[in-house]
Amino acid sequence: MKRKITFFCLIFFPIIIQAQFEQKLSINLSAGPFITIGKKDFAPYPDYPTDFLPYQMPNFRTGVLGNLGFQFNANRHLSLNTDLGLMYSGGWYYSFHNDGINYLDFQLYQYDTTDVLLAEGSNEMTLLNLSLGFAPKYYLLPGKKINPYIFAGITINYTKVTFTDNYWQARKDNNMLAPDDTGPYNDFLEKNFGIGFHPGIGAEYNLNDNIGFFISAGYYIILLNKDNFKPQERVENKENFHSVNLHAGIRFSFLKSKNL
Repeated sequence: MKRKITFFCLIFFPIIIQAQFEQKLSINLSAGPFITIGKKDFAPYPDYPTDFLPYQMPNFRTGVLGNLGFQFNANRHLSLNTDLGLMYSGGWYYSFHNDGINYLDFQLYQYDTTDVLLAEGSNEMTLLNLSLGFAPKYYLLPGKKINPYIFAGITINYTKVTFTDNYWQARKDNNMLAPDDTGPYNDFLEKNFGIGFHPGIGAEYNLNDNIGFFISAGYYIILLNKDNFKPQERVENKENFHSVNLHAGIRFSFLKSKNL
């Protein structure tokens, strides 16, 4: 009888311990791409309905993002996550009149002739977004090797756009600026501080008790302040930042608790 009890304890006691004790805290590291979405342009002048101007945010090229997150596991289904995020896009493109020419491209000719090309190139625009996010995360199959989840986050965002006017620089290099022209003008939004929302889905693969891998896909919207748009036609056609993103990352768990 004692042998049977000893055998039962050796086999099932580790399983019972594993079921009772779960990791309480996690550190998540992730990275991936994002793609801006939304209507590309608008008609600002009622009398000229075929004259379009590009929206700023939907025309940023595909960018990269990274997140550092801290996760508190309230129970086996529900976790609370806070993270620091970074999004960066190094390019911007809008095909003017659908002719394949970028809206930011330029050619500089001499004033008295169109036969002498002095310079050509493109202006540049980049996007940087820093965020602090909070999100509840709900796991659907706790205890399984592959555990899908859903989340819905709210974020605080600082968005910065850097515009480089290479056309102005080319005119300066060729002594074509007016005497009172001391610097280039930028009619795009430059900075914004605003709230964002980030819902999505994902799944985790638990390698062991302390390490797991995850992948998630989400939709991101950042609300932009219309007062940060300069020309009146852009104020009236205020836009927000919309994107879809894909994360892949690793989770490090620690601090076991038997209360989950």
